[in-house]
Amino acid sequence: MQAFTFRSGIGDAPCEGAPDSGILIQTPEGAGEITLTANGVNITLASTIYLQAQPGGESLVVNALEGHVMVEDQVVPPGSRVHVPLDDELRATGPPSQPEPYDDAIVAVLPVDNLEREIIIPPALTAEELESALTSTGEASGAVPETRT
Repeated sequence: MQAFTFRSGIGDAPCEGAPDSGILIQTPEGAGEITLTANGVNITLASTIYLQAQPGGESLVVNALEGHVMVEDQVVPPGSRVHVPLDDELRATGPPSQPEPYDDAIVAVLPVDNLEREIIIPPALTAEELESALTSTGEASGAVPETRT
């Protein structure tokens, strides 16, 4: 397991067409799932994600670009994101939000061409697609997540 703490900007792109600051993480081909801890938040993935973190009442934002993503016990389908509240020390202060569609404008400019494994960033899920994706994993709003071992 890898653990780190970081801070990035949100809405801080230096010019039009450039991404906001953050961390783009991709698991290697054939690596299976990995688990890392960012700002005290456990993230399990076999995929590509984009992280941003703002302290002091803001949040760690986990954007799922492809593959399988779990933030703590919350499934995050590709095309969606979750927010985890952070304190002034950039440490998590609560559980992840329910997934919501991510912002297409933010992820569209990410430098995914520089990644080892090629991906195509999907459009943000609609509310109906997100509900369907969560229902198929048993994690829809109001559903009780399955126990994981």
